[in-house]
Amino acid sequence: MVYKTTKKHFSVFMEEAGFWINFFGLHQWDISFFHDIPIEADSVLACCIADSDAMQCSLMLNPFWSDKPTVENIRAAAFHEVCENLLGKTDSLAKARYVTVDEINSERHSVISILYNSVYRKCRPLLGKS
Repeated sequence: MVYKTTKKHFSVFMEEAGFWINFFGLHQWDISFFHDIPIEADSVLACCIADSDAMQCSLMLNPFWSDKPTVENIRAAAFHEVCENLLGKTDSLAKARYVTVDEINSERHSVISILYNSVYRKCRPLLGKS
């Protein structure tokens, strides 16, 4: 059976993605959202298409799902696709035929910086002194 995602589902997807975009501080990206483009496999809940050189990203919620959409799995899909964007440059470098050690080091430190500013700074105070 194929289920259709609704405008409400799409709103949840955009809201959740926005939360994680803000959490990770990915404000330098030009991010667009789409819901009207069928993704070939209905087992793919959503997808991220990014151009890390242009800092442009499309986050798409598949309008057709093989499982019944729930708020929780739509939120999880949004988180997953924002993480795909976060790691997109790393993925591009890994697939490049020629990549320098400096490019790899620079990208690794970019991801560490994002995680430091989003996870460490926000979560460490909650853990208290250890």
